[in-house]
Amino acid sequence: MLSRKNKMGPRSASARNRNRQVSGRRTVATDTEIRVCTGALGVITTTAAGIIAPTAVASGAVFGSSTEFASYAARFDQYRVKKLKIYFIACHPEQVPTATDTADHGALFVGQSEMGAVVGTGQQVMSLYKRQVRPTYASFSFTGTWDRNPNCKLWSQTNAVPAGTNQFSVQWGTPAFANNAVVASTDYFSLFAEWTVEFRGEM
Repeated sequence: MLSRKNKMGPRSASARNRNRQVSGRRTVATDTEIRVCTGALGVITTTAAGIIAPTAVASGAVFGSSTEFASYAARFDQYRVKKLKIYFIACHPEQVPTATDTADHGALFVGQSEMGAVVGTGQQVMSLYKRQVRPTYASFSFTGTWDRNPNCKLWSQTNAVPAGTNQFSVQWGTPAFANNAVVASTDYFSLFAEWTVEFRGEM
């Protein structure tokens, strides 16, 4: 029995050492950092025909639209966008009627596409992922993520916009149906964006 214990002792210690080594490798910190980039996207204005035309903002827009991206791009070699949150700030809240906005406010369709290309009509926005119907008199936010498009998790160089197939987008538009009236040539929302971006390869 004594000799067995002696034989088992070294094996057990060796196994513990191996476990510690594996554990140590797993806990080594990576060189990635997650940063939030922000930017103003302008104003949603109706057309002369009285619609909000189908519009898309892709995740890769962080490259040219964010105020912070350039400073991060100078520090890191690669990036990928995990989330895109857009804030729709109503220009004409329901409780503050204006002389230029007297008709029905109407509805805005919002959704997420796994690709950056914009859909053809406001109705088609309702076929998108996480689609929502929102009144145009109330502020709200909408968040798109990379979860539905595995290509979005591929890394891109910080000196270029990701390939279109490696992006997702947030899209919106007004559906054209009776009594969904919006005023022609009128500002309805101010837009602000917040991108959650992962960077790696600090230089």
